[in-house]
Amino acid sequence: MQRSGGSYLKLYVELQQEGVNQCEAHLWLKNSLHVRADGSGWLDGSITARELTFFASFILGLGNKATIKEPPELVGKLEKLISEVIKKYGQSNSKGLSR
Repeated sequence: MQRSGGSYLKLYVELQQEGVNQCEAHLWLKNSLHVRADGSGWLDGSITARELTFFASFILGLGNKATIKEPPELVGKLEKLISEVIKKYGQSNSKGLSR
């Protein structure tokens, strides 16, 4: 993951086996993805502050198969994104969903 511009933040995300499987489908993660013998793994690299929103969305897609360890800014961005999704699709809105 090489980019230009902005300061870099350390990225470290623990992955369960299913999370590893999902990440393996993304060639752009090739240099950051590390796999253990048991199939679990981790993402280790760096991102810029401008990429926080993208990575928060990506990690959200991994669901509970991923745990962000670093950077704390990414945890905060993910929490904000989850809050926005809950507001959009939460219980109070469930009756208004069209099928």
